[in-house]
Amino acid sequence: FLRSDAVFDAANNPEIQFRSTSVTRTSDTTALVSGRLTARGKTFPEKFTAELGGLKAGTIKFHVTGKVLRSRYGMDVGTPIYSNIVDFDMTLTGKRG
Repeated sequence: FLRSDAVFDAANNPEIQFRSTSVTRTSDTTALVSGRLTARGKTFPEKFTAELGGLKAGTIKFHVTGKVLRSRYGMDVGTPIYSNIVDFDMTLTGKRG
């Protein structure tokens, strides 16, 4: 169901992209990441909070959270029965080299 044209329309839009436009440090271990999120061919500015999760042996981890209104991206099937707010909660890991 999530891949159908009612939600992500994965056949026509196989990728969701986020391109950061700024990162503002908010503490020693947190930052506000602003950028443009593209889903279903629609692009809107969004903001996410990133928290440093750790540095170890060339590896860095971030915990990233935020909220997005899915209706802006044409994914409003089921509203208002289902929430229009999508909670993002991701752990990102990067390795040097």
